[in-house]
Amino acid sequence: IFCQRLHHGVPPDQIDGVWERLHEDSFLEDSSIVVSSKIRPSQSLLVVTPNGQQRCAGNYVLTDAVAHGLPVWQHQSGKSYVYCGTNGSWIIGGSDAKELGFNCSKGVIYSKCAAGGVMPDKIGGLWLRLSDSKFVEDSDLVVTIKPQRLYVQTPYGQHRCAGEYVPLSDRTANGYPIWEHTAGSRCWLYSGNNGMWIIGGNDAAAKNFACTRGVIYCQRVHDGRTPEKMVGNWMRLDGEKFREDAAIVVSTDPPSLHVLCPRGQQKCGGEYMLLSDRFRHQPVWKQRGGHLRMCTGSTGAWEVITGTPKESSEEQPLLRCQQAHGGQMPDKMLIWSRKDEEEMIE
Repeated sequence: IFCQRLHHGVPPDQIDGVWERLHEDSFLEDSSIVVSSKIRPSQSLLVVTPNGQQRCAGNYVLTDAVAHGLPVWQHQSGKSYVYCGTNGSWIIGGSDAKELGFNCSKGVIYSKCAAGGVMPDKIGGLWLRLSDSKFVEDSDLVVTIKPQRLYVQTPYGQHRCAGEYVPLSDRTANGYPIWEHTAGSRCWLYSGNNGMWIIGGNDAAAKNFACTRGVIYCQRVHDGRTPEKMVGNWMRLDGEKFREDAAIVVSTDPPSLHVLCPRGQQKCGGEYMLLSDRFRHQPVWKQRGGHLRMCTGSTGAWEVITGTPKESSEEQPLLRCQQAHGGQMPDKMLIWSRKDEEEMIE
């Protein structure tokens, strides 16, 4: 792994620019590589444990506590904690661990690998779960960051279900996260008690999602996979029966973006549609009726460029976000610059 820029004495954690990593026989830019002097834990974690210890499932929020030099997260119920124990592993324990100041290894779930400074959502290997009187490996047990926003496309029916969904921070359904439609259409994407992802309405919410009610559902049991990672088609209610609909898409990428640029580079304005191809492992949008693209630049920031993006291109973008996105979508970024003659101005 190496940084693209000469450091001129600047420490690695302060250098600007994207790092590259060796992939097979060539180096690839990777904007997700971070060199830091500080541990940057996720503000929230999601624990999924469908096979047992379900009381530990749900959202955990970062606290001010520290255990053995590493952060501690508390379950939204206040009864469980994710912490690093004296055995060096990440552990999910209860109030008995807290009473000991987390100077212990008490818990019902722990990581098979030692933490080694790696956060729980990044740790490799399996987790072990207490079952009866012994710990067993559980490949379905997942500790991850809080779910991302999702975008649902359903062009041939149940149009009220289409749009943006945000994860609820204070509720789960059958041990898994719930996403709510942002447009107030009273739609939720949830895990039914049959283990399938479902888009349902008020009738499902009235049952606290302890049901299988809905108008769209994935054909396969998810086994802990989030909706955007499901393989196979979704089913849609059409009249009195469900029909398979290959056009339904659930994704973390917005299907379209709108650009307003009134003070210059007006040609960049308009709607941009999501393409199927990716560039630098990130989505690409194409201007409707035009030839411009929105993609990730060499600095890890979103850019609007002319034509198809290329790794070797040195052409200055027409628009550029001033910050590297770190996985945030373009519509969530705040400050942009536009090309004015040969300079980029805010």
